[in-house]
Amino acid sequence: MSPVLRFAVKASVTGIVASVSLFGFMAETQPQLYVLIGTSVLVYLLARGERVAAAVASYMTAASMFLRWAFLIWAVASLFWSARPAIAVTRVVTLIEIQLVGLVLFDAARNLGQFKWILQTAMASVALGALHAGLLGLEPAYDRARGMYRNPNLLATTVVMGLACFSAGLSFGRKIIGRVATGIAAIVLFIGVAAAASRQGLIGAVVAWTSGMAMRGSRRRALTQMAVVAVAAVLLITLAPLQSYWQSTVYRAAVTIEAVRSNPAVSSSLVRRARFANEGTSLLAQAPVRGHGLSSFGWLSGEHTYAHSNYIEIGVALGLVGLFLFYGFQIRLLGAALQRDRRASVEGRAIAILILAALALDLAAVSYAAKLQNLLLIAGAGWLDRWKVVRQVPPEDTGVPVELRMRKGG
Repeated sequence: MSPVLRFAVKASVTGIVASVSLFGFMAETQPQLYVLIGTSVLVYLLARGERVAAAVASYMTAASMFLRWAFLIWAVASLFWSARPAIAVTRVVTLIEIQLVGLVLFDAARNLGQFKWILQTAMASVALGALHAGLLGLEPAYDRARGMYRNPNLLATTVVMGLACFSAGLSFGRKIIGRVATGIAAIVLFIGVAAAASRQGLIGAVVAWTSGMAMRGSRRRALTQMAVVAVAAVLLITLAPLQSYWQSTVYRAAVTIEAVRSNPAVSSSLVRRARFANEGTSLLAQAPVRGHGLSSFGWLSGEHTYAHSNYIEIGVALGLVGLFLFYGFQIRLLGAALQRDRRASVEGRAIAILILAALALDLAAVSYAAKLQNLLLIAGAGWLDRWKVVRQVPPEDTGVPVELRMRKGG
């Protein structure tokens, strides 16, 4: 591949990841999202040229993607047994969009060795989003920051994706500039969680950090950098503009602990979520196998909103089959990423930590149509598929088969 085509591939991948990290949450930024994604996908397909057909074939037939394709088919099929299919059309369109755009990231990770670049772009983009939210400050409607995201919880759950990459040992380079940039990004991501004052964000951050420390390949680096981040964050929190973020976060954490210990009524949000869980369990019992159709929780429960838990939302909508397909895809990737040879790489650790954090976040967030999280996992499936290639694949630009270049970190 020529330098021009290589640049086009990286630019298009960057455009996709940056757009879904920053513009995919609010109606005001939807035009920028679709223009940037559309342009990026077109550039990528042109850069791949005659190899596009092979890329599509490998994407649709990869064993690592089987359950993801099955989940999409099951979700679309649910329109036929839903009592109100029109309500679910938007979600179906989003799922199809994710799957179509996923072709680019899967192929870039599998055949061009760009998964690390995808992760670096995600971490940098999310850090920019967190920085923007911090600079805008708290919003009166929330008394928490949300920035370019629909609400503070979306800001926090998105920031956790960046923290997962950081905890896996990902950096922007080994030189001093790259290390400094990585440290700054980590501090900004920490501030993003504090600014959002999100309970699920705090839980996700803890899972990401502890997962990084539990893995030998990133333990020492994670502990060292997290200590630096903690000291820097404490110093920054002493600044007046950031004190309100920290106070809000501590207050919400204290309320949650008090609610769990003795008095659930102390937090109306927790009471509401508990009610959603009870209602969702009852609705799941009514149609345990196939569910009631996408987006059915809101109107069936009478709550007129989503379930605030991915497990409840999918269970009510798509039944136990939907839960098996959605989480089966993630568990399969997790098992593959945790194998010793893959866990030794930053990419393998990143996949594992992203999934572990997502499993925790899904207790209080709905993620099955979240663009960034699902696209990163699709790209991760592409990277894992590289490890399984046993037949010779036509070389790209080095004349070395893809499976051999893979083991050199290509």
